[in-house]
Amino acid sequence: MARALGSVPIVTYATWRTASTSVHHAIRASGRRAAVKAHAIHRPNIGGARLSVLAASSRPTTHVGDWAVHRHVLSGNRRADWVVMVRDPLAMALSRAALAARARHPGIPADEVMDRLLAEAPVGGLDWWLEHDMRPALGWCALDVPFDRDLGWAESECSHGRVLVLRADLPDVHKDEVLSRFLGARVRVVPNNDARSGGRGSVLDALIRRLEVHPAILATSLSQRSARHFWREEQLVVLRARWLPAA
Repeated sequence: MARALGSVPIVTYATWRTASTSVHHAIRASGRRAAVKAHAIHRPNIGGARLSVLAASSRPTTHVGDWAVHRHVLSGNRRADWVVMVRDPLAMALSRAALAARARHPGIPADEVMDRLLAEAPVGGLDWWLEHDMRPALGWCALDVPFDRDLGWAESECSHGRVLVLRADLPDVHKDEVLSRFLGARVRVVPNNDARSGGRGSVLDALIRRLEVHPAILATSLSQRSARHFWREEQLVVLRARWLPAA
């Protein structure tokens, strides 16, 4: 429908636990253009699936947004406006660990369980996603273009359209301003599906406290290429001090 009207769709494109849900809902609420959220658009099984949107949405292994972007933007070599969300790799990993704990264990997990969850937490998840999903899918990678670490956002362009790379830790009012200017419509971000919702807050707090016996996880998170590209080291220290004073 958007193509028939001559409209360029808006894709909120991010790996998991990056505030992408809040941003996507805010963009949709602006009401100007078709908007979709995608997480993984370089999966071989997406390209070969000539499905209807109803069939795609009913498949448990298919994220309908991933399918829609692959079929209607990438496969057709069309353009979109891309909003790429990035988040501190350690915060992403802890959020994923809290989700895993909530799914597997009632209440607060024992120390040995938390140790295992922290050891398994995907601290390198953002680097991996940028290199193994974004780069092959778009023929472009946010790690290769300049990023203003003081502003916390940057605009660029790839063969599939304009790109806005936006840090999740920016205050929502700043996200509103940047998104509104980039998309040409008033956008207002409201927190949604955050790491402390759904009863996950107490588990997340417990995992954070347990980090004190895992200094290597902090060091690994700081050494990620994405961490160094999108944040100054002192910015990461300040960011983490908000919820991890011992760091």
